[in-house]
Amino acid sequence: ALIPGMLEEAPNHVAVTDGWKEMHSAFAVLSYGAFALAAVAGLMFVILNRQLKGQHLGTGLFRGMPPVKNLLASVVRLTTLGAGLLTIGVVSAFRMAGEAGGTHRTVAVVTWVAYLILLGLYYWRGITPKRMSLSVITLFALSLLVFASV
Repeated sequence: ALIPGMLEEAPNHVAVTDGWKEMHSAFAVLSYGAFALAAVAGLMFVILNRQLKGQHLGTGLFRGMPPVKNLLASVVRLTTLGAGLLTIGVVSAFRMAGEAGGTHRTVAVVTWVAYLILLGLYYWRGITPKRMSLSVITLFALSLLVFASV
């Protein structure tokens, strides 16, 4: 916001806004924040798991990390929260006035379904903590393609 020339000094007043579009934008951004935090927690889990398996318990990085159980719980909770927020964002995207389907909506729905499938696998079938963490990291990296289609 402080970069010169990036913002208009006197922006035009918007007469009509679409509440669904505003809701879609807000909840989509919040969900991606939760997914990003889940990916970071997943990366921390993978690093800590590798250190534990390699018996490198004396390093400084190991001492600063939370327990593995807490990291996995954080990955799952943040992914569940992100999927819930993205659900609200996707539903509000379909309620927007005058918006066509497009690539953006298709990629967003595919991302949403992928996270729901991952959570379904975790809660009902069960997957290993390492696979869950790696899946969250991979899905987040792939979900950034949504922003490439905007």
